[in-house]
Amino acid sequence: MKGRIFVGVDVGSLEHQVAVMDEKGGECWSQRVANTHAGCLEVLEYLHTWQERGYEVWVGLEGLGGYASPLDRILWTAGIYVMGIHPAQSARFREMVGVQADKTDPLDARLLAEMLRWKSQRGELEASPMRDEYFQALRLASSHFQEANEMKVRVQNQFVDNLRTYWPELVMGKKYFERTDAAGLLALVSRYPTPQALVKAGHRKVEKVLREAMGRDSQELAAELLAQSREVSQTYMMSSPAASVVQEEAAMLAGLMQGVQKWERVLTQLLELHPFGQFMLDQAGLGPRTSGCFLGEVGDLGEFKTEAKLARYAGIGPVVSQSGKQPARHHDGHRYNHCLKRTVMLMARSRALHDERSKAYVAKRRALGDGYWKAIKKLARYLLRFLWKSWQQIVQKNEINLEKILAQGALLP
Repeated sequence: MKGRIFVGVDVGSLEHQVAVMDEKGGECWSQRVANTHAGCLEVLEYLHTWQERGYEVWVGLEGLGGYASPLDRILWTAGIYVMGIHPAQSARFREMVGVQADKTDPLDARLLAEMLRWKSQRGELEASPMRDEYFQALRLASSHFQEANEMKVRVQNQFVDNLRTYWPELVMGKKYFERTDAAGLLALVSRYPTPQALVKAGHRKVEKVLREAMGRDSQELAAELLAQSREVSQTYMMSSPAASVVQEEAAMLAGLMQGVQKWERVLTQLLELHPFGQFMLDQAGLGPRTSGCFLGEVGDLGEFKTEAKLARYAGIGPVVSQSGKQPARHHDGHRYNHCLKRTVMLMARSRALHDERSKAYVAKRRALGDGYWKAIKKLARYLLRFLWKSWQQIVQKNEINLEKILAQGALLP
């Protein structure tokens, strides 16, 4: 190897600013390229000239994925070392070297190249691993599931509040429907939003709507609802505009329910493609939502050399602070994946409800004086250790080819 070449890329939505620097700090190339395959190939062709001359090429990008794609994947595929740089790291480096406050794209790209050169001199260069397409698909699917579920919860809360103002019997308790998002309730209100409309429709039409939505005989339920509606209709008459709003909310909520179920099926299908995904689905308390989000955020668990590193990345592993004057102090780190921590805590809470051994462990910690969430956090730590060791046994001992897994079919709609 003759030496190293350092490339800083100021990522943009439409264009990237590229700066190339040698080991002495001299600027070799500065160019603005389009954020397209043609622009990425222009950068790649230039960097290939340095590779052919025997130089090692390092590229620094502020963040990976997003606008940095497809450039990051094209460079990875070509055997060029790519290092993801957090914007906070580049900001601290800017303060350290005393660069002027004026921010321009060429200056930012040169700063990133200079930062790579500085790290090379300190021996701190470390290439970022390429995220596999399978785990990226899981992450996208779990994100869509979460967004659809949050929207569904917001509409459901508003729907229940509005319905409770004039027809509380439908949503208070479980006399007629087990859930406030039950298919029978939504079908009923989207068709007959008021007690008066239900009474006017009659028993046969109401029973038909309930039977089609619930898939079972609903004659008795229809009779009870009609009897109750006759009592309510004598005391309160809802205005037509307000009734139409509730009617639209019920129809919207029914559509959102279908969207949530659709993304849950997609997550299940993706997880069933991978041996470890199947393993997680078989565990008590771990469903498609949490399992898909966990694997989507973590990716290849084999990249973590110890389960302690995985725990720190998830925000539930202690960090040790010590000096010559003070004893060692253990505390939670501030740098971790917040989405992953929330998911792991949900997994531990679900395990405490559905797994007997986990339930016994939480009860034991509570008896020793721990609060509920402290006990759940300790259970989450054991759960991560269990998953990390299971990955070693299931995946690393058996060579898993993710390309073959993805080749089984495109599952994302």
